[in-house]
Amino acid sequence: MSSFRVKRRPYTLALVAVLILNAAASVSAGIFSLDEGERLSEQIGHAAQQLRKSSASEMTITYMPKKGTDQHYNVGLAKVRYQPHPPYEPPYPGLTVTVEKGHSGFCTYHVKYVGVPRNLGINKFQASTEILLRKVGDDEIDVISLR
Repeated sequence: MSSFRVKRRPYTLALVAVLILNAAASVSAGIFSLDEGERLSEQIGHAAQQLRKSSASEMTITYMPKKGTDQHYNVGLAKVRYQPHPPYEPPYPGLTVTVEKGHSGFCTYHVKYVGVPRNLGINKFQASTEILLRKVGDDEIDVISLR
């Protein structure tokens, strides 16, 4: 009588656990990743905080979509005054990024740090977008232009 016996190896359980955790992390990373509007709005907010602390009067930041510039994309910022403390007053502020590849999006995070004196918009293809921030007054920073 022959018996077939499988030997259990101690690392098998650990390997299975790692594979399951890796799959779960990949799924959650897709769910919780920022869309392009959120990415740019946060980038502007962080740059404004740096500019506010510096002695410089202007700062240019460069935005590129997460999936690269080999696509048509557009960036739009609505006219809004600097409002560091929500709730925001009408007209409700916003920043919109529309991309061919990836996830387009809308966000208002930047309004806590900058004003936008006039509506700004730009369409791009195979190029990054430059965003000019400028100090105005004592503690205000405005988004002046998109290039």
